[in-house]
Amino acid sequence: MDPPQILDYHADLGIGQNATDPEIKKAHRALVLQHHPDKQAPGACKGAHDFIKAREAYEFLRDGVKRAEYDASYANVRAAWKRYNKFLQRQAQEEADREAAENAKRQAEQAAKEAQRQAEHAAAEAKRQAEEDARQQNEEARAQENELAEALNDIWEHIQTDGRKAKRAMEQQEREEIQQAVQEMKARWKRIVDKEEKKFNRRLDKEKADVKQNLEAQWSIRQERHDAIKAQRQAEEEHEALKELRARQTAWEDYYRRAAMQRAKEKQRKEAHQRAKEQQRREAEQRAEQKRKEAEQQAEEARRVERERKAEEMGVAEERREAEERRRAKEQRIAEEEKRKAEEAKRRAEEERRIAEEEQRIAEEKQRKAEEEQRKAEETKRKAQGKKRKAEDRLQEKQRIANERSEEAVREARERQNAASKERLRPQKLPP
Repeated sequence: MDPPQILDYHADLGIGQNATDPEIKKAHRALVLQHHPDKQAPGACKGAHDFIKAREAYEFLRDGVKRAEYDASYANVRAAWKRYNKFLQRQAQEEADREAAENAKRQAEQAAKEAQRQAEHAAAEAKRQAEEDARQQNEEARAQENELAEALNDIWEHIQTDGRKAKRAMEQQEREEIQQAVQEMKARWKRIVDKEEKKFNRRLDKEKADVKQNLEAQWSIRQERHDAIKAQRQAEEEHEALKELRARQTAWEDYYRRAAMQRAKEKQRKEAHQRAKEQQRREAEQRAEQKRKEAEQQAEEARRVERERKAEEMGVAEERREAEERRRAKEQRIAEEEKRKAEEAKRRAEEERRIAEEEQRIAEEKQRKAEEEQRKAEETKRKAQGKKRKAEDRLQEKQRIANERSEEAVREARERQNAASKERLRPQKLPP
């Protein structure tokens, strides 16, 4: 939509339509002092533009003749600028809504990516920590087993050294006792190892379940993001459908406007044709009237000759009476003709008024239908925006839950890591 051709000089000076010359001069002086180029920063164009507008408005309104002509049509100028400003506001609002939707979509995608990255990082960290704990426990178990084997070897060597000094009878008994002790020690160590292995398996199963839960949460986040993208696409499709509906509405209005113009032209053509026919009819009537008048004149002349002849016979009084009767009859015919023409004109005016009312009713019906369709389109747009907001709220809620779960998983992993570190630092007791 292009701006109006005629400027709103009153609005440029910030005054009303009924402002006096001193008020105009005062407003112009204030704007000139405010937007003078010498008081603006280098390269600032808006101040210079406002300065030029104020100067033009002041020069125009200072001329009384131009201002009188301008104020006579100022209502139309003001209405045109109001429509243009509303158009600019509506365009700016649509641009702001579109930017807000794009920002919300971009933030949702970034939040989903960040939640996915945190979940993957937490899962990888938990898996790495579990593998590290298992490796350390295996190393500790192997170290304890080696220490126990060395202790057993030392005991066995000591027993062998003492056995050589003891009697042969005691050697066999001590050897059996040592073997029994070794078997018991091995059985006890096996129970300890089995117990630690069960604990490790339980902890590994728990960590696997946590990783599985994190993966399920990640999948849920992806599914919600997919639903949000689907809702966004649906909202965009509805927006495109709304734009197409508006385009069809505009085309429909243009079509009916052109049709109305065509009907008006056709009506004008018919009226011109009717006027031409009426003119021809009036000319024919005039010719017939002229012929009739000529015939009447001839008849009158004949009657006059006859009256003269009769006047000579009947006298002057009878002639005057007949002349009066003829004059009255002629006036009556003229009055009846004028009455008939007036009734015909009234009938044509009534017909034209009825046609105009019918066309106005049709135009109002079309306008009502257009307003109804526009209202439905706005309702559809409002529903689409509501669905979009609900989808964004659900996505934010799911992202918040995913973030909380990720933080919980990271905290549990840290707690397990701290517990494992404390367990490693705790002194180990050898079995008796």
